Amino acid sequence: MNVCDPKTGELTVAQIFIGVLGGSNYTFCEATWSQKLPDWIESHVRMFEFFGGTPKVIVHDNLRSAVTKVSRTSPVINESYLRVCQHYGTHPFAARAYKPKDKSPAEVAVQIVERWIIFRLRKQKFFSLTELNRAIRQLLDQLNHKPFQKLPGNRFTAWIESERSALIPLPLDRYETAEWGRTRAGIDYHVTIDEHSYSVPNQHRGMEFEYKLTSTTLELFMHSKHVTTHTRSFVRGGQTTLDSHRTQAHNAVAGWTPATSLEWAKTVGPGTEAVVSMQLPKLSNHYFGYRGLAAMKRLHHDFGALRLEQACLYAAKHRVMNTEDLRRILAGNLDQLLARDAASQNASPKPVLPANHENVRGASHYLKILNGEEDNEP
Repeated sequence: MNVCDPKTGELTVAQIFIGVLGGSNYTFCEATWSQKLPDWIESHVRMFEFFGGTPKVIVHDNLRSAVTKVSRTSPVINESYLRVCQHYGTHPFAARAYKPKDKSPAEVAVQIVERWIIFRLRKQKFFSLTELNRAIRQLLDQLNHKPFQKLPGNRFTAWIESERSALIPLPLDRYETAEWGRTRAGIDYHVTIDEHSYSVPNQHRGMEFEYKLTSTTLELFMHSKHVTTHTRSFVRGGQTTLDSHRTQAHNAVAGWTPATSLEWAKTVGPGTEAVVSMQLPKLSNHYFGYRGLAAMKRLHHDFGALRLEQACLYAAKHRVMNTEDLRRILAGNLDQLLARDAASQNASPKPVLPANHENVRGASHYLKILNGEEDNEP
């Protein structure tokens, strides 16, 4: 059936899910957006609640959401569908392909729903799935209360009198729709589920996990033992990583910020802080920022805080920001030469003897010698 978008007028075809109890023919039907696994499971949950219990066996069709591998004798049931059946205490039993008699009550119910519900609603326009299901439910109640032609009563009374008490009672907790499957972690210790990556403990890289994906959470298991839980993300191509899953080195990289570099530089001195402040605006991302901090720490380790600070004072004055240039200054002992030059310039000048000292003859003495007025004797 069609559902019209109230804004654009676009029509979307909704699928009709039908279930029927074999003894009373008590019928359930509703509209869903698709036959995909989440819609398939949610419809089952609402069907069980409508019936007030579950039968011991469910005979279902061979759609992909129910059967992973079709086989006449041993079909492989979808893991997620199997889990919901186990939760409600029932057993799935796939009908054989091209054998409609295996589920003849359902096939008859399809014809009746088409005639008594879908046909009667064909000329109405619905603007939401909720609105469509509200109209379906009204006609469905009429259908279940419609008298049998050859038997006393109707579907509803037959369900009340003979079948409701035979159903397995519903569990106390409503089943939360979940998708189950298997996945393997890559070398980056992340698994990718529904186009989003989630972390696992780094020591489990490359290993296989079972997962349970709900609308809110992702749970990962290994050999049926719980490993970790993530809040589900719907960001396509995104990544969710817990700090506890990272290696120590990866945590150091992820935890770097510009403030981290500046705080460390302040402990060395104002020259180092000035150089780091000039480096930070040139960074394209935090990975290069972490590398820059690691390079400065290596200089600190190799040459000591005093020499690094002296080199950075010169570098800051002459706009030298590259750590390789700083290493060349330190390796060539240029920082020590610069320090000695600065010390000599700042040293106090030697005392000057007074001009009238007896050992200082002065210009007038030599002028007399040149004029022959006095002998040149020591």
